[in-house]
Amino acid sequence: NVGAQDRAGGIWLAMLDSGLWYLPAQWNRFSVFMREKGRTGTLSSDYIGTHTVARAGHVWVAGNAGQVDLLDLASGAVRQRVAYNTIDPDAGVATSLATGPDGVLWIGANASLIRHDSRAARSRVWRASADADAMLDEVVHAMQHDARGRLWVMGQASGLQWRDAEGRVLRTLRGEQRSGLPADVDLHAMRAGPDGTMWISGTSGLYRWNESADRFERVPGSHAGVTRDFVGDLHGSRVWTSHPDGIR
Repeated sequence: NVGAQDRAGGIWLAMLDSGLWYLPAQWNRFSVFMREKGRTGTLSSDYIGTHTVARAGHVWVAGNAGQVDLLDLASGAVRQRVAYNTIDPDAGVATSLATGPDGVLWIGANASLIRHDSRAARSRVWRASADADAMLDEVVHAMQHDARGRLWVMGQASGLQWRDAEGRVLRTLRGEQRSGLPADVDLHAMRAGPDGTMWISGTSGLYRWNESADRFERVPGSHAGVTRDFVGDLHGSRVWTSHPDGIR
């Protein structure tokens, strides 16, 4: 199961076999969205693997059906479907989604990155075998946009890549090239703070990107050991972190 908290305080849970759950900030009830066989306008997947906020009141949802669904939260209906396995037949199952400041949908999978512009009805694919702007040769674990509009792509094998709004590679960070991060660290989670600063957690703690210094810096007061995930205001005043032995 995968969970996240939105800016309004609502909780989103992607369940292995029962769709996407949403708990409003009021904590008074769950709304459950799931595939209903024989009914049009419901989610296309039984297994929900990833999701991202699209525009106000809408969420992109992807699972095992080879499609990304645009879910209208008010009605529970799917307003649009993007068949990413048609765009890239070798993509497999989508593992991460991101929506750019321009509304463009980004779909990450196994050594595959798809940029889908619904308004222009245009898609583009980058794979690890590409001659130009090659994708990381690993499963995409997370994607986030920073304050400068750059797309950060984090691989399951801990590679990092920056891309511009059109998908061109700006920088690839691996091993010792990941400024400020230990060369052997495994990365677990990545999120952008309210100011667009990128935060990353891994086997050696919690780090924050310092743009002026061009490097990651350990978050003061954070645990130096394995940090699997984190959530909070990301302004530095209070952040909850998850570890093998509990939550801090």
